[in-house]
This record gives sequence, C-alpha cells and structure tokens, in this order.
Amino acid sequence: AGVVDPLGRPVQMRVGIHSGSIMSGVVGRKCPRFCLFGDTVNTASRMESTGDPGRIHVSQAFRDLLPDQPWLIKEVYAKGKGNLTTYFLDPETDTVHGEKL
Repeated sequence: AGVVDPLGRPVQMRVGIHSGSIMSGVVGRKCPRFCLFGDTVNTASRMESTGDPGRIHVSQAFRDLLPDQPWLIKEVYAKGKGNLTTYFLDPETDTVHGEKL
C-alpha cells in the first residue's frame, strides 16, 4: 500500500545521505530545538536536493562505507560544492539479506 497526497497522487520521496562529522546542540529557550550543524548536514541536503524522486542518493564518503553495494554513478553540480561524483543505489539489484528492496 502506497502513501498518497490529498488529491490521491502517490507521494514520492528523495533521500540524500552523507557521512562525516557534525556539531549538535539545543537552540532556543522558549521553544528549544535539537539541531545539527556542519558541512556534513549541508552535503546530505545537497544529495537530497539533486536526487531523483524514489531514489537514495549518496555522496562518495558514504559510498566508500558500503563498497559492495550496487551503485549507479551520477555527476552533479551542488551549490557550494561544485561538481561531485555521487551515487544512487541501483534499484535493479538492491537487496537486503538476499531479498529485493
């Protein structure tokens, strides 16, 4: 069963992932919020914004943590980063414990 918007259209998500160091903290007094800061957060945001709906888009740093996964390469221009080699999980061969995702 898929998720649909109020007009009955299927909802599609873009996912962006990066790996690296961050700073965190609580910001505000009246309505405190837990926030994450740093280049890692910005890079993950760029992966999401330059990705495709229904796809998982990752940076080189994250891809290096999972080298045995099936990856499709995508060159993108990311604001504040320039040209980057990035990766999508390959939907034709994505598996977890031998089962297709």
